[in-house]
Amino acid sequence: MILHKPIEKKDFSDCTHKDYGEFMVKLVADLHREILAYDAEWHADLEAELLVDGSAQKDLWGFNYYPDKDMLEYNSLINIRPTENKSSDILDSEICALVERVFRLWVA
Repeated sequence: MILHKPIEKKDFSDCTHKDYGEFMVKLVADLHREILAYDAEWHADLEAELLVDGSAQKDLWGFNYYPDKDMLEYNSLINIRPTENKSSDILDSEICALVERVFRLWVA
């Protein structure tokens, strides 16, 4: 689901997944358009939704949000890019900061 208006952290309660004993939400940020998609089984599903909506793949970064800790985890298979980011973790701290900025624009 692509966000069209800001939401509060408590609004994630219906879409959290219990993985590895913790509640988390999967999200994808479009850094160019400064929008978020969330609430899917896979980051790739969110990526596909944003691509159909007009995003460019190079601008999309996947991450997880842990509402109980108010913590972001910059890890997703969609982040693997052979020439730019050779890991599922976002390795560039500037990109991490941009992802968090977009997240905080939309989530209070």
